[in-house]
Amino acid sequence: MMNLFIYNKNKRGQTEYRGTLYVSFEMIPMSVAELNPVGNARDEPNRDPILPEPAGRLNFASITGGLLFGGFFCLSGAIKE
Repeated sequence: MMNLFIYNKNKRGQTEYRGTLYVSFEMIPMSVAELNPVGNARDEPNRDPILPEPAGRLNFASITGGLLFGGFFCLSGAIKE
């Protein structure tokens, strides 16, 4: 496990702590990887580790009737007003 601490500079030029990213990875021989295939992201086979669909995300496609970019412009227009 590796911790990556994230910082950025604010408008006054001061460095601010923004959060921590926890990262882990495994290096295995190609022969082991070929015996235990996994998919990209949540593609099949979804294992080692199993990645569930994200819960609680706002789905712009369902709000705008399937027009993703239409939803983006509607939302950005609502924010600007």
